[in-house]
Amino acid sequence: MPMLKAFLMSLCPLTSLHVLLEGNSNIRILEESLKPHGKSLESLVWDERSAPKAQMQVDTNSADVLTLRHVANHCIKLKALGIPLEWQGLTESDSAHLRVSPPRISRL
Repeated sequence: MPMLKAFLMSLCPLTSLHVLLEGNSNIRILEESLKPHGKSLESLVWDERSAPKAQMQVDTNSADVLTLRHVANHCIKLKALGIPLEWQGLTESDSAHLRVSPPRISRL
């Protein structure tokens, strides 16, 4: 992972960043990558999995609500977002998503 972090930090600000990490996951890479790239990103897809996604009902995602808040705070030009979310918590009620997402993300 240090090589991925170094690579992402060495790039000029990106408008699109799409990454799938499987196995040893480190969400800090996303948070740190948003510092130089967040203000310019228009499209972000970030998926970190602890294991291969062989069965859809098995949760292998390692992202959390704090990740969503971090994206909302740093990516002001974002038009497209793809990150794994725990759908059970988001579908409890019609307004459950508002607890985890700031207004900027809710409008995407």
